[in-house]
Amino acid sequence: MFSRSFFVSASSVKSQLAHLRLAKLSLLSSVFILGSMISLFSYGAKSVDIYSVQELVVNQSNEVRKEAAARGLKTVFVRLAGSKEVLQAPAVREAIAKASIYLSEFGYQQTNRSITIAGAPKPASLLVMRFAQAPLEKVLKNNRLPIWLSNRPDILVWGAFNRGKKSYMGADSTMARSLKSAASERGLPITNPVLDLSDRSSLSASRLWALDEDSILDASKRYDTNAILAGRFSKSDGQWNGNMLLLHLGKTNYFSASNKSQRAVARSIIDQVTDHLANIYAVAPNGLGNPRSAILQINNVEDFDYYASVIAYLESLPLVDGLNVVRVHEGRLVVKANLNSSIERLINTVKLDKKLRFVETQTPTINSGSFNSTADPLVKSSVDVIHEFVWQE
Repeated sequence: MFSRSFFVSASSVKSQLAHLRLAKLSLLSSVFILGSMISLFSYGAKSVDIYSVQELVVNQSNEVRKEAAARGLKTVFVRLAGSKEVLQAPAVREAIAKASIYLSEFGYQQTNRSITIAGAPKPASLLVMRFAQAPLEKVLKNNRLPIWLSNRPDILVWGAFNRGKKSYMGADSTMARSLKSAASERGLPITNPVLDLSDRSSLSASRLWALDEDSILDASKRYDTNAILAGRFSKSDGQWNGNMLLLHLGKTNYFSASNKSQRAVARSIIDQVTDHLANIYAVAPNGLGNPRSAILQINNVEDFDYYASVIAYLESLPLVDGLNVVRVHEGRLVVKANLNSSIERLINTVKLDKKLRFVETQTPTINSGSFNSTADPLVKSSVDVIHEFVWQE
């Protein structure tokens, strides 16, 4: 729970109505936060279900379920932290060893699939499990391990093959299905283009094979995703080769993999892409005793409802450890945010969610119309910059 303090100068309160709104918030704040309001807010790119997994099992015994729960919890921890390295942490290993206690629900589904044991296929059921969110986040937070929000960048995936001539990768191809399966395991949402006449006229298979960024960007505009992953695949001497580029945040990154199996190539590329994105979005805690503070100015906060929505949104972000309202004046809300990560990660997160639009980082001006460092004791003599945003709700 976050405590909220108010430091509002008399000159900043231009009307009795503004004063009453702040008083109203003071009276309602504990109710607002103690309730489950924050969990009701869903902001974002594309929300993925981090905590649900499925495992094939040969029977419904407790022992088999425990083993499957341990495998499933490994997948959940990797999704939640954004990196397989989290599995090396002693606290995570300890949690996996008793994975069953973190199960919030589970059930079985019949399948026509089988598991091979000692060379013999045996009928298999599907164990569907959901793990409890709060205890797993606590394991990571208490051990200062990264946490990645469930809102992930939605990625549009283009692919081309060279089989004598250049052709598109259809959504039902082995490679496309392998990419989607690997992305699901890592908690990465991906979208396939429909490959209709509009797509084909905007981006020919030859241009896609050539990784023509301008053509790829032009064809991708209609999908309005957060990122674009485009690549080419070929087979030579029994080896599948994949080369893909990621267009995200105005930058281009390249990834490649080779293997006899299409599935292995897809998994390797998705692992590389996910690790790269986790380095941008996962919350990487500071060292103990080294909190970071940032002054945020949010514009377009015109009434109490907008005010409450902005506060709830900021407090819902895992990288925000505490929040103090500094000033409310003429549609501008200034807050001091205590962060457990960098301001750059905060900016990346809110860009992804599209609730706050980042405007600029500015130097505060004494007694300026937008900010008064003398009148605001929370930030007096301690602020170098203000990070300005616009609320877009």
